[in-house]
Amino acid sequence: MNVASNNKLNQLEDGDPCQQLVEKASAGCSDSFRQLVEKNHQGIRLYLGRYVQCSTEVDDIAQEVFLVAFSQLSRFRGESKFSTWLIGIARNKALEFLKARARVRKGQRQFFEAEIAVGQIDRLEAIHDQCDLAERRLGAMQLCLDQLPPQSRELIHRYYFDQQTAIDIAAESDVTTGSVRMKLLRLRKILQKCIVARSQDTDDQR
Repeated sequence: MNVASNNKLNQLEDGDPCQQLVEKASAGCSDSFRQLVEKNHQGIRLYLGRYVQCSTEVDDIAQEVFLVAFSQLSRFRGESKFSTWLIGIARNKALEFLKARARVRKGQRQFFEAEIAVGQIDRLEAIHDQCDLAERRLGAMQLCLDQLPPQSRELIHRYYFDQQTAIDIAAESDVTTGSVRMKLLRLRKILQKCIVARSQDTDDQR
């Protein structure tokens, strides 16, 4: 049995839900690639959002990630999960973006903002061997988000992913800004506890 076959068997044993879709997409099935994007889009946005704060810029970089993935799909050898491979692409794209931003801000003599970008670059470069860890933490985060009641999950999405302010959410929901902030504080604590617990459980199983 060759190496590629062994890799595919390993992925099936590890339960990579994307493996069959990857094979179909590689054979030219556009609908399968669309499903890959749908399954992984939120996780990639979560990862990018750790280093890029503007949601519009996150969306733009995420789109570039999937364009690269589509063009390089034939290079995916199944040596890791597809989501882990995507995170590697996302890391490279985030680095490109942050380095370009740092150059622009230095040129504009925005030294403080440039130092922030350099610090983000250092964080990304320091974890170049931890894509699998990032993938596990994102998986834990998604599971914890899915466990929240619908209204709580919607609040998290509006505040963190849609970039709405607490003031805007309060006005649209007919509640006080203080109550929105208190609920966000409680939800952050719940999610933090859940993510840490699930990440530890995943590490214990390895």
